[in-house]
Amino acid sequence: MAKKLISLFVAAMMLLAVVPSAAFARVAEEPRPAAVIDTVEITGFTPPVWGEHPDCEVEVPSGAHYSITDTYWYIYYSNGVNGFLFPTEYFNANNSTVSQVFNVTPEEGYTMANDVTVTINGDPALVDYVAWRSDGYLYVTTVDYHMVEPGSDAPNVLHAANVDGFVEPVPGMTCAEFIAGLTVPEGANYTISAVEVDDMTDGGTVGEDIVLEAGREYQVSVTLTPIGDYIFWYDTVLTANGGDLPISSEQSGVTSDTEALIVTEVMTCAEPPHLIDTVEIYGFTPPVWGAAPDNDVSIPADAHYSLTEVGWYIYYPDGANGYMPEDALFNTDGSIVSQSYRFVPEEGYSFASNVTLLIDGSSEYAGTTNWWSDFGILAASSISFHINEPAPLPGLDEALNKEGGTIHFESAGEYPWIVVEEDGRIFAQSGNAGVASSTSVLTANVTVEAGDQISFDFKAWGEGTGTYWDHCDFYVGETRVLYYGAYDNDWENFTYTFETAGDYTLTWSYTKDSSVNKPGDFFAIDDVEITEAAAPELIPIHEVYINGFEDPVPGDLPADHRHLTIPDGANYSFYDQQEPMCWFNSDGYEIDTAFVEGEYYSEGGMVMANEGYYFAADCVFYLDGTTENTSSESWVDYGEYPTLAMGLHTPVLCGGGSTEPIIVDTIYVNDIEIPPFAGEAADDHLTVSIPDGEPYTLQYIRWFDEDNIAAFHDNFIEGGHYSVNISVGLPEGYQFAEIVTVYINGQDDLLSEYTYNYGDSFSFYTIPFECVAGGEPPANIITEAYIDGFTVPVWNEHPDFELSVPAGAHYTIGYVAWTAFDTELNFIDLTADDLFNDAGLQYYIEIHLVPEEGWDFTDDCVVYINGGEDLVDFGFLEEGEFWVASVNFSVEDPGGEPTPVTHGDVDLNGTVQVADAILALRYQMGLIGLTDEQLEQAEVNGKEGISIADSILILRYAMGIIDHFPIED
Repeated sequence: MAKKLISLFVAAMMLLAVVPSAAFARVAEEPRPAAVIDTVEITGFTPPVWGEHPDCEVEVPSGAHYSITDTYWYIYYSNGVNGFLFPTEYFNANNSTVSQVFNVTPEEGYTMANDVTVTINGDPALVDYVAWRSDGYLYVTTVDYHMVEPGSDAPNVLHAANVDGFVEPVPGMTCAEFIAGLTVPEGANYTISAVEVDDMTDGGTVGEDIVLEAGREYQVSVTLTPIGDYIFWYDTVLTANGGDLPISSEQSGVTSDTEALIVTEVMTCAEPPHLIDTVEIYGFTPPVWGAAPDNDVSIPADAHYSLTEVGWYIYYPDGANGYMPEDALFNTDGSIVSQSYRFVPEEGYSFASNVTLLIDGSSEYAGTTNWWSDFGILAASSISFHINEPAPLPGLDEALNKEGGTIHFESAGEYPWIVVEEDGRIFAQSGNAGVASSTSVLTANVTVEAGDQISFDFKAWGEGTGTYWDHCDFYVGETRVLYYGAYDNDWENFTYTFETAGDYTLTWSYTKDSSVNKPGDFFAIDDVEITEAAAPELIPIHEVYINGFEDPVPGDLPADHRHLTIPDGANYSFYDQQEPMCWFNSDGYEIDTAFVEGEYYSEGGMVMANEGYYFAADCVFYLDGTTENTSSESWVDYGEYPTLAMGLHTPVLCGGGSTEPIIVDTIYVNDIEIPPFAGEAADDHLTVSIPDGEPYTLQYIRWFDEDNIAAFHDNFIEGGHYSVNISVGLPEGYQFAEIVTVYINGQDDLLSEYTYNYGDSFSFYTIPFECVAGGEPPANIITEAYIDGFTVPVWNEHPDFELSVPAGAHYTIGYVAWTAFDTELNFIDLTADDLFNDAGLQYYIEIHLVPEEGWDFTDDCVVYINGGEDLVDFGFLEEGEFWVASVNFSVEDPGGEPTPVTHGDVDLNGTVQVADAILALRYQMGLIGLTDEQLEQAEVNGKEGISIADSILILRYAMGIIDHFPIED
């Protein structure tokens, strides 16, 4: 039974109840701070006995960090009167109900858990009600005891009654259908004796065959009658649909011992709203120690609800709680936080009672939801997070060295490397995240011997996937040995072998360009280790003999033709003794299906070097005693000391004997555009031609710089050295000779040593060519662009979107966009109707240039706004079009007009919210103080001073119940 004593506090607690309940519900899911009391024990309780005095002598365990500061008995008389039962009185009121109340106060420095467990005499079943009071104590009551005079004939009392089956009226439904499902719970000691439906629009009772009409209001009255010797009691609790359907408190109630009336609230006949069973939030950022609360979340574009309020709610270790200001930090050790949300459904929609909350597409961070249908609001929250101060991170040396390592690292300059802990791993990363045109450097000095190796784990995040924007570099001395564009990856390992002994400076750097800069940009390093070179004493194998090759037979399976052997005493053996060889088709794929007549097949045997041996790079394969039928695709594995080798037979025509392929020993490629000129694009020098009648065709062509990095989309740099990589392929029935002569632009001296012969394809590099100056940009190339008519932002004026380009320019303006952003990097797109009227924002213009047909921009095109470069922040080429952003502008109010009063905005954040009502209430209760400006904005009822009335008005305004305050009339 709900305690009537609690009604003394309803007025104040109703207002405080708007604080999100979700955060309370989730506290139990995380470990509590050390000073939280989660169990309370009360002993010595004496149940009431008819005719005896109330016994209030109870105890708590020795050493408990709480005490019972007050206890008393409370009585409910059969006539509806209630009050305290004093120790001098007796338990002698027939048909009364009594319970004992305890006020439990925590010891200083301790606080009660929100879900504290209470036992009385070791039995939790003796506890009826527990509430943690904001004024510092735990309110506990026992279960109710019904006192009956011995020997009296006491009736069976019904303390609760419920009717189920109520539905909302829907147009077209008959009155009979409206009430057809009304029932009482199975086994109930009462029954429905009468049902009446009233038309509240025109008045009168509705007959069962009347059809309900849209827009009319109806009210249902249900009369209940007890069964047998049961009676209704004065405090019988009446509910509809288990309490889910509101009933009229003025009309519902117990009219006599034998009759109770349940009357619903007035219901409007309308089509039922569409139910929303899932709400989604994106962009959630879990709290991190020392960081500011991030409330920048969003909902799907097609959602049928809006997100009206977002905020982080915090519970401090001392028991205080409240919303965190946006400029606060997660830096209170032992606090508990959760993010809360308010959703409002779109007209014609309503939230389901069991709505599901998804955060970033998952329920991992989803907490509780609470649908306040009376106010049309869905309150929700994330799970609770415990905020605890992290242990201090180690220095660079401890973070970077592999366990047991002694390398000393240094990082100076404006953006030093920082130590980071993430996913249980401690490492170091560059410190220039989000800083345009910057470099962060880490160094270490080491002494090594020839053959020693350095290895480390690394990962990166940055702009682009190539090396032409942000990039990571690792130098050994002055030589760059690792160079790649920043990209999203998992941890990888890099190993470098020192060719000569000596002292080296190792340098890791992360370089940001001048364009888009994301806060997550970094180059991360971990587990740096130098290992000494091994000194293998292995014997090389220069010749491999494999015998027993067979021709393929149409229809036979490859498994029937595996009879390869190697000579006795060889220093190698088959890699797989069960299947010592493989068959391959003309495409190079291993097969296990039947041979097909007219197709080419190759047989190969894989061998493994015996312990103490390895296959030399010049290893020769003898197949059936000769090298003449050995395919050029035979190989030894890569690495310093190869231990595997594959001997492949030349392709054999199935069913046609051993038809030899046509051998090609000369390659001609012409019209390669070399050498390159500085400033020209590598993508513009990818032309090549092959003489008519040659059997091979071009597979690909690409440029590489001196670091062997593909120069996709890059411009040639003066003084740089570049090579062309070309691959050509042969059709079936042809094969490249082991030695191939290559003529490049008619010359046979332009081929480098890097050639790769795959039998039916041949890949080669030219010698490096030095890039020289003097080359003029080809026709139809735009190297400079001019934008005129730009107007700098001026306070309280509209953005100017009208720009122009010079007459005769080979480009046009695609579109112009003005954007504003605040210190939290919240971006707003402006329209021509907006004004430059916020001194706290930064403004910039974005201009999209489109080249004329047949013209192209260069990557390094220089843009001038109003004739100069000082108004340009950055520009970049994307998919043939040039994007330009101006520098950022701020505006100031020249008039300096005073800030107007916003009635109801107590926390001065510019909007009226539920939090403002709570602040006004806490001030009125004497719990907090307010500034003069806050007091001025908290007075909304037109009367001097802050009262409960002001708090209630602010709450009603925040919930949309009223649209103005009395003080504004």
